[in-house]
Order: sequence, then C-alpha cells, then structure tokens
Amino acid sequence: MDENIEKGWEYFFNEEFKKSADKFEQAYVLDTTNLKSIIGLFYSKSLSRNEIDLKLLKIIPGESEHNFYQYGMSAATLIKYYSTPKREREAPFDFSIDQFKAYHTDGYVKTKQFEGQYINQREVGLWKYYNLGGILQKTIRYSDSTDIHLVTYYSQNKKISEELTEIKKYGSSVSYKVLKKTIFYQELPDKIGEYLFVSDEGFCIYNKESPLIFGENTPDNVIEEETSLEGINYYIWRGGKRSLYLERKF
Repeated sequence: MDENIEKGWEYFFNEEFKKSADKFEQAYVLDTTNLKSIIGLFYSKSLSRNEIDLKLLKIIPGESEHNFYQYGMSAATLIKYYSTPKREREAPFDFSIDQFKAYHTDGYVKTKQFEGQYINQREVGLWKYYNLGGILQKTIRYSDSTDIHLVTYYSQNKKISEELTEIKKYGSSVSYKVLKKTIFYQELPDKIGEYLFVSDEGFCIYNKESPLIFGENTPDNVIEEETSLEGINYYIWRGGKRSLYLERKF
C-alpha cells in the first residue's frame, strides 16, 4: 500500500480528518488515476467538512448514480457516526465500521455475521459466515489467482456440501455460478434435522462429467427417490445394493 494512503487511513481512523485529507491529497497529486487515493480523499474531505464533497464524488470513476449510493451514502453514514460524541455512538444500521476499516487498511474483520481478511480491497483466504444465532453457516476459501472459490456449507456443525463457485463482482453487484458440487450429507425426507453421512471414499459428485449412476458403485448412504402412482419410496444404498428406507403413500 502507498505510504501516503496508509498514513491517510491511519489519521482517518484516529479521527484526524484534516491530516488524513492532506495525506490522500499528496497521494492523488503523485498519481491522479489512483482510485484508492481518490476515494480516500473523498471520504477524508467529506468528514473534515462534515458534509459530502460532491466535487470529489463526481471524479470517482463509474456511473454517478452507483457512486452516490456506494460512496455518497457511506460518507453520510460516517459523517453521522463520527460527528456523534463517542459515548453516545451506536453502530450504524446495515453498515459495519469495522468492515469499512478492514477493507481500506488490509485488515481482518470479525462481526456477528462474518469474519475474514482483506488485502488490496479483496477477500483473501478463509472467510466464515454465521447465521443470526452465531452458528457457522458457510465458509468461502478465496483463491488468490482466479474468480473461482470453494464454498462450504454447514448444518449442525457438520459439513454438508461444497461448491466450486465462480464469484464475479461488478461494482456493488455480485454474480455466482456453481461449477461443481460435492454432497457430504443428505437430509432425509420427513426427518427434520437428521442427516446421513457419505464417507470421504464415496461422496457424491454431481456434474456433467460425473453424474450419479445407481448401481453396484453407488456410494453408501445415498438416498434414491422412486415415484409411482401409489406414492414415493425412498431407498438407501449400501454395499452396492438398495433397501427400502422410507415409504410415503399418496
């Protein structure tokens, strides 16, 4: 990270906004195309003046409407937060100060919903995501070199599936494309919260190159559904053979 930019954020989070703006301005003069210096200058100037700097907002590359919502609204939230006496401050709704700081300073962030490391304003390494009860719901292991990352889902502290996923970001929007899915547990019909383990030696991989074929090589504990006019039968596979596990009549 550029020394002026690094120092600019240090002053910023120490609430020395004028000194912060000076450092970002020095970085901007050295390279007027550096997006990090432009954004840092916008936030520091806005906070030092206690109002959104519309002139600087206009020079941030991108669509003006998108920039207003991404940067302008964030600046408004930060102005309100930092202009409030410390003892009276409350966490902003739908905005994490800790995440904002980690994003701009190559930091590690930990909130009730997620935790992970930022470097160069990108998620790196293993990120953990939690539900409202604070229970681990999924992890994403971000690749350093591609947009393809490993997403793992959990239930009741058990790994239930993995997805090799292409994650692309376009401004504030994100697209997800699952390239390959691995199932480790299968939730049983009509048995809420109960799972069957599929061993590492025989987990199911569903994709075009490797479809699941029922037969002597079927992994243990795979559930097969068979529908007829009378109802639905669920068969469990073990040792290459299936047996009736659950029967539902229409």
